[in-house]
Amino acid sequence: MESNTRDTEVQKYFDWKIVLVVFSTLTLMGLIFLIKLRNYFSSMVNSELFDKYYNVFVAILFLNMSLSTYTITLYYYRIQKPGMKGQPGKYGDLGDPGKSVSCDLFTPKTRRFRLQKEVKAEKYEVNNEIIRNATLDLDRRRIDPKWFNIRTMDEDSRHSSENYESPQNNILGNKFSNCRPNCRIQNGNENADRGFVNQGIGVIEDVYNKRQDKLNTLYSTKPFNGAIFNYDINHLKTRGKINSLQFTYDKNQPMRKKKIKIGMVGSQLGNTANKGKGDEFTCPPHSSIYKIETLHDLDKDNKSGKIVGMKFHCKDIASGKHVKILNGENNFVDSVFFGVEPEANNKLYKYGKVECGNYQRCARGADGQKKCKGRPGFLSNVTAIDDDDGIIALRFNRCSYLEPNPIKQPGEEEMENDETS
Repeated sequence: MESNTRDTEVQKYFDWKIVLVVFSTLTLMGLIFLIKLRNYFSSMVNSELFDKYYNVFVAILFLNMSLSTYTITLYYYRIQKPGMKGQPGKYGDLGDPGKSVSCDLFTPKTRRFRLQKEVKAEKYEVNNEIIRNATLDLDRRRIDPKWFNIRTMDEDSRHSSENYESPQNNILGNKFSNCRPNCRIQNGNENADRGFVNQGIGVIEDVYNKRQDKLNTLYSTKPFNGAIFNYDINHLKTRGKINSLQFTYDKNQPMRKKKIKIGMVGSQLGNTANKGKGDEFTCPPHSSIYKIETLHDLDKDNKSGKIVGMKFHCKDIASGKHVKILNGENNFVDSVFFGVEPEANNKLYKYGKVECGNYQRCARGADGQKKCKGRPGFLSNVTAIDDDDGIIALRFNRCSYLEPNPIKQPGEEEMENDETS
């Protein structure tokens, strides 16, 4: 089948490199010619004005020949390169239909339909005995993980852990301060109208009760995963003070591995006028605070000693592995601090530390051997002493652990609202 299109004629041009060499050679030859014949032209004209402006004439002529060489060379360089695609042109007139070689487009076609067979319903039976004898595997059902407070063995709870020491024994800050009557004890009483009195500062959430089909406001045991600060620090970073503090938590239920939804815990402690430098931090997703170090000052000149620096450590809520934190300089570090960096060998201030241990559940197996399962613990409840100038002391009341499959044991019918979230 012959094509009715014509081949586009391609016009041939000189190579721009050849043009450049030729015109550059002519320019240089002209320059040499004019310089060599200067004396000859001077003897022919015999004029002082000619001798005075001859060099200017040669320079102008050389400049013009150089520009001409550049212009002509650029022309041949550009003309051989395809330009930008232009706007589409107008469509031409539709041609006459030709003869089809492989398919028939013009002969009328008749479509035929086939009748489907009539569907007949078939009887089937269900063996109810198999369903009646089936068992429900509670270990494999989907159950959302829950947070529980770790209890000591003396408290005699199913959440009691062996070798667990309560964080209440380690008070951070100036616990011997004579701050009365200017200081306040912050123990969560700002939520007294919601029924929470002297239960510490912790997470309060609305939890959906599926049986009752309503939201119940409960004191949750979710841990702290960050904090917001205002603090003072000198240029040597040796003296300072924590002016205000407020902890945060992750509102996701359950906590996710790649996303955080920040919620505020309680109210702002210390100075509420946002005095000093403001800053904040958040543990990476799926992690929370398990260890805090502090430095504090003692009472001096009728002024109560304050916490001057705090350092925070985070770890994964499931594996318990230590995780790095993104600091204010966008660097991942092992810990972050605000104010004066807490170090045990600091000679100006007193050092303090609190850390949550792990929850251990132990039982004897069929072979009589004692086996234990560990869960990492995290700080989740705090009581504070503060005034309008800063934070005096902090006492963490509880550590929490995450139970990934919290199936209640037989005989445990009651729900401990103060332990579940």
